Amino acid sequence: MLVLIPAMVFPSCSRRTDQTAVPRDHRLKREDSFFGIHFDLHAGERDDRIGATLTEGMIDSFLTAVDPDYIQIDCKGHPGISSYPTRVGFRAAGYVGDPLKLWRKITAEHNTALYMHFSGIYDRKVAGEFPQWAVTHPDGSKSDRILSVYSPYDTTYLIPQLKELAGVYQVEGVWVDGECWAYESDYGPEALTEFRTTTGILDVPVNPSDEGYREFMDFQRKLFKRHVARYLEAVHAEYPGFQLTSNWAFSSMMPEKADLDLDYLSGDLTPGNAVNRAAFEARCMASQRRPWDLMAWSFSWDPGRSTPNHTKSALQLEQELAEVMAMGGGVQVYFKQNRDISIQPWTIPIMAEIAAFCRERQKWCHKAVPVPEIAILYSGYDYEKNLSAVYPAWDESLRPLLGCIDAVLDGQHTAEILMEHHLKNRIGEYALIIIPSWNEIDPTLMPVIHKYVESGGRLLLIGPGPIGLFRETLGIENLTRVERASSYVYNGKSMCNIRADLAAFSPPAGMVVQGYLYHANDLRFQDTLPAIAFKDQGDGRIGLISFDLTAQYASDANYQMRDFLGLAIDTLVPDPVVRVSGSHLVHVALNRLNDDFALNLINTAGKHSDSRTLTFNDIPPLGPLDITLKVPGKPAVVRIEPEGVNLRCQFEGDRIRFRVPGLKLHSIIILEY
Repeated sequence: MLVLIPAMVFPSCSRRTDQTAVPRDHRLKREDSFFGIHFDLHAGERDDRIGATLTEGMIDSFLTAVDPDYIQIDCKGHPGISSYPTRVGFRAAGYVGDPLKLWRKITAEHNTALYMHFSGIYDRKVAGEFPQWAVTHPDGSKSDRILSVYSPYDTTYLIPQLKELAGVYQVEGVWVDGECWAYESDYGPEALTEFRTTTGILDVPVNPSDEGYREFMDFQRKLFKRHVARYLEAVHAEYPGFQLTSNWAFSSMMPEKADLDLDYLSGDLTPGNAVNRAAFEARCMASQRRPWDLMAWSFSWDPGRSTPNHTKSALQLEQELAEVMAMGGGVQVYFKQNRDISIQPWTIPIMAEIAAFCRERQKWCHKAVPVPEIAILYSGYDYEKNLSAVYPAWDESLRPLLGCIDAVLDGQHTAEILMEHHLKNRIGEYALIIIPSWNEIDPTLMPVIHKYVESGGRLLLIGPGPIGLFRETLGIENLTRVERASSYVYNGKSMCNIRADLAAFSPPAGMVVQGYLYHANDLRFQDTLPAIAFKDQGDGRIGLISFDLTAQYASDANYQMRDFLGLAIDTLVPDPVVRVSGSHLVHVALNRLNDDFALNLINTAGKHSDSRTLTFNDIPPLGPLDITLKVPGKPAVVRIEPEGVNLRCQFEGDRIRFRVPGLKLHSIIILEY
């Protein structure tokens, strides 16, 4: 029998050094860097005074006030025009001196690492100058922005320019943008010949419904990774210390095993609803167990309403970054540059305030490792099957997964997002596996999940897709999927309307129904269809929620749905590692930090998910919060950071109880042994 004691199963974590000392005596590698600033320009051909007002004093003042571990500055954006006088790529209309040499000089004096923002396979200038190099669309037309892997672009422009940056300018590395999320399927003759030869499929598919479409898209993904591997190998061979990443590689947009020689993983968050997206993206990236960071945008807008850009407050950005720091990641913030590549001085105090907030928490967050308890499955197998793009920047099929992590975190549970290749290796560490909405799972994972449950694990299936996958195990014979069903559910205190896909079935023998659906908003009108049920399986247990709760929560977050999911989780995991009472506006993340534990508490109050409110500077404090933790042994000290105040505790068996008097934004409870 598998014995699951989530508070006792912890990955090892190597000892870290405190990196907050100022000044630094050397430039940190990206894997050791914590806080950065990103500047973005995307220079155009008509820009004729690049560097005109950029001065040593401006850069020096910025670095002195903000003191980032690294900065990323514009180098070549999506238009394909370089914002420095390159000898390899395409230049802008004019430069005043060499602004990149100036950046390098002053950052070197501060021991600040310098990275470049560089658009990779997305290059409008090269695509325009050499249309024969661009990917071919199914109708035979050429892309005006994406280059073919079969073209000389990588070897003629991209790799030589990366080597120029490494050798001539001696920058630390490049953040390659315009990559997986921008890549387009290539229907050129070379691609079709290789596809037919390697797969034996002669009729090339175009639409998701066409036979062989999955194989074709898998082939296109291999082509993209071939492009990344090509420049990684070429640049690392000559400059082995040069640090490279492909933006959003091996993230939610590319849910695959991290099998490329990237020096770190990174991505930039959406400007809107960024707190929830940060919690989601951080959990997708942290599970890869590679050095990683996420970037927040300092401004926001609503494209649907054509609103202008609005600069976020430091407080708003800190709330977003707290979600990233709580998962052990590094953080960076994107601020705009002027057209002449100079800094906008009025933004420096905002940067400095954010930097101070993050630095206060660095020691307690950076490189911390999540303590496993709940794993939410990300089925890349299902996700990739019907995509119209190779690696879309965002696909609606991810909404249920986003809704799932939102609902779980809003219920004060600790949770991670694991892709199939993660779950195969780590499943025994988790007290509960949640499968939300997916209609398919990698067939090689199914026996792993079955063995996990038989050995004592807990499994929660949400919606008709997952229930259908396990219908034989559950003994369900008459399963019907009802699209967009309208009904009502009761969470023990309140009823709410559901409008979601539904698995309609009769409960088989051995299944315990904990709640039924209702025909109306009245407990007198109970249906015969289960809403929530459980069945023992071997030494384990399977729970199910018959309707697609997570998809609905993504667009209609309400406390009834949150608490209904909480009923299922509490039934399957009655003795969780963390219990919080006092507010449902707190996200929690429990980490292992060397030999100690760190419980992150994040205040998610405010209007961060309100599409009408693009910026705000007020987050009401929460508390008091009563917390209990299930931990191994008695800690010597329980302290709240960065406040540095010891907390009075009570010990009750294997649990420790304490009160947090108030939560402003992000505090960490440190348990020292």
